[in-house]
This record gives sequence, C-alpha cells and structure tokens, in this order.
Amino acid sequence: MTDVSEIKVDEFIKKQPKLSLSIYLPTHRTGRDVKQNSIRFKNLVGKIKKELSERGVAQKESRPLLEPLENLLEDTFFWNHQSDGLAIFRDNERFLKYRVPYSFPEVAMVGNGFYLKPLIPVIVKNREFYLLALDLNDLNLYHITMDGINEVDLRDVPSGIDEALKGTVFEKHLQWHTKTPRADGDRQAMFHGQGVGSDDLEKKKYISDYFRIVDKGLNRELKNKSLPLLLMGVEYLIPIYRETNSYPNLTEKGFDKDPGSLKKEELH
Repeated sequence: MTDVSEIKVDEFIKKQPKLSLSIYLPTHRTGRDVKQNSIRFKNLVGKIKKELSERGVAQKESRPLLEPLENLLEDTFFWNHQSDGLAIFRDNERFLKYRVPYSFPEVAMVGNGFYLKPLIPVIVKNREFYLLALDLNDLNLYHITMDGINEVDLRDVPSGIDEALKGTVFEKHLQWHTKTPRADGDRQAMFHGQGVGSDDLEKKKYISDYFRIVDKGLNRELKNKSLPLLLMGVEYLIPIYRETNSYPNLTEKGFDKDPGSLKKEELH
C-alpha cells in the first residue's frame, strides 16, 4: 500500500499497455462500515471481469491480470487499514495500490493506459504553471490551472517563424519538410538531421533566431512571475529552445509531443 503523496505520474504515462485496469472506490477508516470496503471492491472486480469478457479477451490473458485483484479480497488487514479512498491499477507488469484521503466515486475501467482523471485533483492540488507550445507555424503560451487553460497574449511576438524572419535569407533557401497533418489540417515545418551538416546548422540558426525573439517576448510578459514554465514540442525543437531560454523557472522536463495535434482541452 502506498500513500498518494508517493505517486510518480511519469511512471503512469511512460507505459501504455493494451490492457490496463483502473479501479476507484470510496473506503471507510473505522467502524462497521469497514466491511463495505472489500464488498465494493469485489463488485468492481466483477465489472472488470465482465468488460474483459465482452471485449473478447481470452482467459489465459485475463486470468493473470485478475488473480492479484481476487487475492486482495482475502487480505483482511489491508481492508481494515484504509483512508477515505482507494485507487488500484493493474496491467501485465504492475499492481499499484494507493490509499487516498479523498472519497472517490466508484469506477471500474479497462483501457489502453490507466484512467488517471480522478487522481489529478489529489496529486496537483492547487498547482499552476505556464506551458509553451513550441510550433514553428503557431506558437502559443498557456497559463494552466486546475480549473482550466488560458492562452497568454505574447504581445508583438510573431506566432510563426516565417512571419518572424520575413525578408531574410531564410525565406529564399531554407528547405522545409512536412510531417503528418495535424488535427487542424495544417502541416508543421520540420527540421531534419540536427547537427549533421552545414545546411542543418543553418536551419538550426534560423530556428534559434526565432526562439530568441520568443524568449524576449515571453520574459517581457512574465516579468516578476515565478510559476514554472514547461515546454511541449516535437523532439528536435525542445533542446533548441532551451539553448535560447532566459526565463529562470524553466523546468527540466518537457513534453515530446506536437501541440498542434492536440485540442485545447487535451492540452489541459
């Protein structure tokens, strides 16, 4: 049993097995109602079994997933030492149990990856931060809180590299490639072979020039702010931006993801 304060969200997100089981239930700490803890859990395991069967999952695949859950039903000590809520996750490698000082609605879910939404209020509490969505065609800065996501106006900062470097040599000979169309149908300019040849170094220089403009505008907008800044972008953009960054609260970790492929609510 692990307390919720020890949850490492990174570990949940890194691996996304095809069959991941998520169970949430309210629990009782003391008194006669403690007996309801295991009864509720048994019912939720039953729902998981039914969903696996409806999905056509073979018994030889579902049995190893379900066995630890069923064995837990017999652990009297476990059920007598609970908090207000319990979150349990099971896949082909992990069996995770989190005691939470927060009462959950009952959930029993089979999915591609664990269902984490009920845990978010418990983990992040009142945290807020900025997210810089690195996109060479449509760069945006967001202020993110528990309640929502709001775009921050980077005044006088071009949202795209061609606008920023219009009239330079960049427009004449910088070769761009495209990748898979994003959700909005546009394609993002893509930089290949970083650090391989003189042409690649020149491309990187133009991107760096653009990001310096962005960094200057961002620092102007976030002057005297102390919230963390997280980066999201395709893999090659993040290290280039880090080299140009001067905002003191940039986090070490970022998100290797094309922000243009996500809707605003998905970013949140």
